[in-house]
Amino acid sequence: MPETFGTLIDAQITATIKLWFTQDEVYRYQRMTPEEFAAVPHGEIKKMLDRLAQLNLARNRGMTEIEEALSGAVRTGSARVDARIKLT
Repeated sequence: MPETFGTLIDAQITATIKLWFTQDEVYRYQRMTPEEFAAVPHGEIKKMLDRLAQLNLARNRGMTEIEEALSGAVRTGSARVDARIKLT
């Protein structure tokens, strides 16, 4: 598990960007004519949909990790804060 909020956020951003690019593939299939779509190998579509599901799951898990880390930091008061940051 990442140690800081920054690494949690970074992992979340990365998962979200990968999810967006995979979703663009879904839109590409939606724009195909029926003939073009029929020519796509079945395994290719399944592979893309599996990847989409896995990335969505990773994004959801990342949100949970961020929520748990933030909740724990607030509850315990143990969040590490850069001294240059002023919380008011």
